[in-house]
Amino acid sequence: MSESTYAAADNPHDAERARLDMLESMNDPLTQRRMNEIGIEKGWRCLEVGAGGGSVVRWLADEVGDDGSVVACDLNPRFLQDLGRKNVEVREHNILTDDLEENVFDFAHCRAVLMHLPDPGIAIQRIAAALKPGRWVLFEEGDFGMFGATDLEYPGAEEFTRVSRMCWDLSVQAGTMNSYFGRKLYGYLRDLQFDDIHNEGILRVGSGGDDPIGKFWRASFEVPGMQRLVDGGVLQQSELDHLKHMMGDNDFHFIGGALFAARGRKPKT
Repeated sequence: MSESTYAAADNPHDAERARLDMLESMNDPLTQRRMNEIGIEKGWRCLEVGAGGGSVVRWLADEVGDDGSVVACDLNPRFLQDLGRKNVEVREHNILTDDLEENVFDFAHCRAVLMHLPDPGIAIQRIAAALKPGRWVLFEEGDFGMFGATDLEYPGAEEFTRVSRMCWDLSVQAGTMNSYFGRKLYGYLRDLQFDDIHNEGILRVGSGGDDPIGKFWRASFEVPGMQRLVDGGVLQQSELDHLKHMMGDNDFHFIGGALFAARGRKPKT
């Protein structure tokens, strides 16, 4: 993924920091639960790909302790410079092209990264190669196949569902985001012949206005990449404005997509 293909790559610093804060507050409890099920141990060496705002990195660093370490990789590590953990190494790193050690990590994780890559299979293979035999990976990715209003009779709901799904389809066609990638994670781990595979998808229902999910999606509809769809003539300004308007309506309820997760253990031989 070149930085320019990511819809939020050129989002202003403060706006993107706030958007990532909202994303972390929604997803971190779920991610931590999934990691606790694996059982992160003291002394482990961990890899976080696409470390974003750094909340998962900080949590992992505390879990592995002073005898462990976390390598935090990101194409643009602008929010990773002051994590306050001595056992963290931050790397400006492209998972598709930059070198990565093989057979050295006890645990590897990425969240909402693979869906933005032009060839996620390469990234998955490189992450798998970085694991020690018998160690764990956890992939978490979004899937917007069910994104839309919960009640199409609510004023403006049908248009919201139509336009939002059109945006996801346009993203797939443009190669900027695979909006339906989460459901594919299980298949990738099966193809790698990983052991102890577990797969799940969690759907969230939220509302516009002050609801955290609504606030996150309003911020996401305001990133420069969404405006480029209008500038390119594939989305009307009125359609984008409608998405933002509905995300400001406290009485509007919607399914905010799914966060799929697949974990597995690299074969020992």
